[in-house]
Amino acid sequence: MSDNPLRVTAALLVHNQKILIAQRNNTGRFANKWEFPGGKIDPGETPQECLQRELEEELGLTATIGNVFSETLYCHEQGEIRQYTYWASLLTPPTALRLSEHQAIAWVEPAELAHYEFAGADLAVAKLLQEQTISANAHIPCPHL
Repeated sequence: MSDNPLRVTAALLVHNQKILIAQRNNTGRFANKWEFPGGKIDPGETPQECLQRELEEELGLTATIGNVFSETLYCHEQGEIRQYTYWASLLTPPTALRLSEHQAIAWVEPAELAHYEFAGADLAVAKLLQEQTISANAHIPCPHL
C-alpha cells in the first residue's frame, strides 16, 4: 500500500431530514454505484475548499461546509483512499441542482441508505450514518454548521 493515500472529500448534504446521494455514470471502476457528492483534494487545497469546489462543478450547488462527520480509509488493489466526510448545508435551492458527473441523484432518509449500492469509502460512511441515526431515534443528528 502507498504511504500517501489519495485524499478525497464527501458531503452529507441535508435537506428536509434527507441526505443527497448521487449515482456515478456507467463507466469506470465504480460504474453505477452511489456516493455522497465530493471529489479529490487538489494540492494546496483544504478539504473544505475541495468540497465547495466539487459541489459547484458536479452539481451546480453552493453550500456551507460544517463539522467533519467521519474520516475513513478505503484500501483497494491500486492503493488507499482517505475520505473526509463533512456535514453541509445548501445555500442554493435543491431545484437548482444540475448533473454533470452523475447519472442520477436521490434525497433519502438514513434508513433508506441500505437499499443503495455504494462505492468504496462511501459504504463505510453510509453504515456509520445509519448506525448513528438508529441510535438517535431515526433523526439525522444536528450537523453543527
